[in-house]
Amino acid sequence: MKKQVRTVVLSGILCLSVIGVLLVCKVTAYQKNPADYIFLKNGWKITADGIQYENVDLNELKLQQQNKGDEVRMSLVLPEKLMLNPELRIYTVHTDIQVWIDGEEIYSYGQKLRENGKMVGLGYHFIELSESYAGKKLEILMYVTENNAFTSFEVPVICNAHEVLQDFIMENKLPLAVNLFLIVFGVCVLVVSLIFAIKNNEFGKLSCIALFSIGIGLWSLCNYNLITIFTYNVLVKAYIEYTSLYASTLFVILYFKEDMKSRRKRKLRIMYTLLLACQTVFTLVAIIFQITNVCHLPAVLKYQHVILFVFVLYSLISMIYDIRIGQIRNKATLIGMLIMIGIGLCDMIRFNLQKYITAFQGGMFISWLCIGALIFVILAMVDFCLGITQVLRKTERVRTLEKMAYIDVLTEIANRRKVELEWDRLDGEGKKYGMISFDLNNLKRTNDTKGHDAGDFLIKKFAESLSAVFEPYGMVGRMGGDEFIVVLPDMTNVDIDKLMGKFWKQLEKMNQEHPELNMSAAYGFCKKGENATQTAREIYREADARMYENKIQMKCSRSSIRRD
Repeated sequence: MKKQVRTVVLSGILCLSVIGVLLVCKVTAYQKNPADYIFLKNGWKITADGIQYENVDLNELKLQQQNKGDEVRMSLVLPEKLMLNPELRIYTVHTDIQVWIDGEEIYSYGQKLRENGKMVGLGYHFIELSESYAGKKLEILMYVTENNAFTSFEVPVICNAHEVLQDFIMENKLPLAVNLFLIVFGVCVLVVSLIFAIKNNEFGKLSCIALFSIGIGLWSLCNYNLITIFTYNVLVKAYIEYTSLYASTLFVILYFKEDMKSRRKRKLRIMYTLLLACQTVFTLVAIIFQITNVCHLPAVLKYQHVILFVFVLYSLISMIYDIRIGQIRNKATLIGMLIMIGIGLCDMIRFNLQKYITAFQGGMFISWLCIGALIFVILAMVDFCLGITQVLRKTERVRTLEKMAYIDVLTEIANRRKVELEWDRLDGEGKKYGMISFDLNNLKRTNDTKGHDAGDFLIKKFAESLSAVFEPYGMVGRMGGDEFIVVLPDMTNVDIDKLMGKFWKQLEKMNQEHPELNMSAAYGFCKKGENATQTAREIYREADARMYENKIQMKCSRSSIRRD
């Protein structure tokens, strides 16, 4: 219960901190110099839908929905006020555009794309004007290339080309900072998650967070038209805006995949599977249709909204179900998800109300979803870090228990139980393997004359000598008391005589460092395929028998030396 309270409190503090920073940035908003801008709001002559509008105020004009094939003509006598480094800024939504000054064409975009039936895009066009533009007639011709494109216009602006980009950045510093953070954070986290995902499946969720963060950051950069800082190409903007929105939805659904597997309610699992399948198919089909020019990305946006709405419903149902059964996982993520859902729902409702009821300048709809996404990503990371901490603690506990079960406490090498598991594995694989059985000499005499501490020290140093030589080739274990074993799982390239030679040198080196030990040992070796030995236990028994023969020979040799 305390952990739950701590998670909720931490999540609340983080949310409030983010909101506080955003409010401070909003209050200290940049004020641009009005002398650098001439807003062409009044006095337009517009022809659309076969209707001619005179002396139009663009802020008040509302047309019928402009659909594919519609033509819009606009004209205006430019004001007498002169601007330094004049540049005309016009925003278009899914139209090609041609611009004339006093009958002379000064700009055109998108005619070939439209003629070939391809997507034209949406965004700002920056058109250089001559210094003598004052009092001349401006004419604009647009052909609409998508259905339900727009019902109103953004006011064109004549601006100082040297100041407009700086003003635009400063005016939108808050969304720019949020979106760049989401993108850079997502890239960094994605790199880390891909490195560690190989070792731990939990990092797969981290990859989803990272990809969602990148996707929603790119989409929001386009939504705020901040992509203009990096490219003026309106077609590039359109591709990034739609593909990142569709992909981001897929990544956020994928994030909950592992949680869904543990749900007990079958209907929720089926609903999630269908939702994931729908979003995956929709994203792939939308991209394929765009590439093959069957249907453009903007045309399927309404279907994405339907899937998003279903995902919101599913998320709310899942949350209610988890709360009812007292199985609330990822509490910080839950809070972040609720905040993002609230902002997303408001945005979808606003967008569709503007599009189908009030005046709508398609690409100029400003969403606050990036703020919800920022909060969601931060809180999801909080949950992920807490979850990884728990996994690491659990892993450490498992390792400790495994060490207690399979590691010899005194020597810290494998115990008999671990060796027997290795025998079972070898029997299952059928490879050519071998075993060396060792018996440490003089342990009882050391215990009787010098005490058990000295005996333990002798055992440890012998185990260290075995490990130093044989560990690169296989498993070193203690079978009990003064009996040890080396299991060599692959004898293909192993020369047993050379290996034993290395071991005797290592034993000699250890005796030189600790003369009081005077270590020696008897050994016996056996490999699979000798005689009738077939199982690992039979091979060990044969190696052990050979070790005792070696021990008897050593005793006889010592007795002979004493008699001499």
